[in-house]
Parts: sequence; C-alpha cells; structure tokens
Amino acid sequence: MKVSQILEYFNEIAPFETAEDFDNIGLIVGKKDGAVNKIMFCLDCSDFVIDEAIEKGCDLIISHHPMIFSPAKKINDDDFITKKAIKLIENGISLISMHTNLDAMENGVCHNLCTVLGLDNIIYNGGCFKICQSAPISPKELAQKVKKALNLPFIKFVGESSNCEKIGVCCGSGMSFSEEMISLGVDTIITGDIKYHAFIENLERKINLIDCGHFESEIIYIEKLKKIIDNKFGIDSLISTKENYFDYI
Repeated sequence: MKVSQILEYFNEIAPFETAEDFDNIGLIVGKKDGAVNKIMFCLDCSDFVIDEAIEKGCDLIISHHPMIFSPAKKINDDDFITKKAIKLIENGISLISMHTNLDAMENGVCHNLCTVLGLDNIIYNGGCFKICQSAPISPKELAQKVKKALNLPFIKFVGESSNCEKIGVCCGSGMSFSEEMISLGVDTIITGDIKYHAFIENLERKINLIDCGHFESEIIYIEKLKKIIDNKFGIDSLISTKENYFDYI
C-alpha cells in the first residue's frame, strides 16, 4: 500500500479544503509513493512517538496536530522541529497530519467530543465547533459532567448565568471561535486552553466557560481514527503508548 492511497481516502472523508486557512495538513514528511506496512496513530508527533515508531517498525505516523506548523527556513539538526523531520526521513517513516479538517469532519474530533459529553443534540455545525441544545443545567453541574466524562483530575470553569442550555463545544484550543459562538447565542462554551483574561471577561459578559483541556478533548478520538483506517485498509496499526505526558499532584 502507498502513502498516496491514505491521503486520497482522507481527502474523501475529511476534505483538505475544509481545514482552516492557518492550518498545515496532509503529507508533512515523506513521499506519496512511499510504502506503508505499519501505521502508528498519535495526537502529536513528538520525539517520544518517533522513537516508539522506529522501535516498533512503523513506516507511517498519522498525527492529529501537524509537526511543522510555522514555515521552516532551514532543514538542519540545530532546529528542534526539523531535527525530528530528519530523524523520520533517516528511518524511512512518513508523517501525515489531519488537523482542523478532522475537527470539522462529520463524526470527527469535535462531534466525538459532543458525543462523549452527552451533548448529542447538535443544532448548529460551525465546522471546528458545534452548538448543542441541552436541557437546563447549572454551570457547576455541567462542569462536573464534563469532568466525569473525560476522567479529568480537576476542572476549571466560571459560571454566572443560572443555566446552561445553548452550549458551544470546540475540541482543542477553541477560544478563537468564541465571538462567533457568542454571536450565535450560546450561553456556555466548552473548550481547552482558556486564558485567565478570557475567563474574567466572559464571566463579566455572563458567558459560562468550561476548560476541558486541549489534550484531553482530542486524545479520546485517536482510537476512533485508528478504527476508520483499519476498516478501510486492514493494515497493521497501533496507537502510541508514549502520550501520557502529564502528571497531576
């Protein structure tokens, strides 16, 4: 099997044109005619993941986040990112990244987060974000529900309005979509990487915010992504075991 076949399939189910303009998706490292015999799936193509892929004989890594995001002016081992690209090439490993097009995909990363959180009544599809209608629930009760669903050790939220009913959900780091969600009438936003000032400003505006974690909101999709590719191609594959990056005390 060739790398190009997997790229073509991804373009069918999560069209590349649906990615955000700022994004960098597709074949990040490698050749389109490169052979694929074993795939490793991960959220981030970290050095730990690359070493594991080498150890386990994988010739393709499929990550959610693109390893190269900003333009690289030089490819050498002085730069941390391009040093990883060199390691991939030296070991015959290609890298495909599917990011915001996978977020926006039907039954993609964001839709999956809604499902896991029990917010199945999606009334608006904003691509990388969804708006869900819920029976009235207090901000604290909803935060507790999110904490339990994602198995979080703790959760941060602010809640001023009496109930959460129209809820914006965005996996990863979604506050760049907050104004659009608010303009569509949400009273609550669930996403990750919420900054301190955003918490305060939205508390003042009576918008409830729940930080569900960037990593935590997306890592739950990797198993589903593996199944999608397994069902299509039936190729040997595995999920990286090296992405338990965080300790909590």
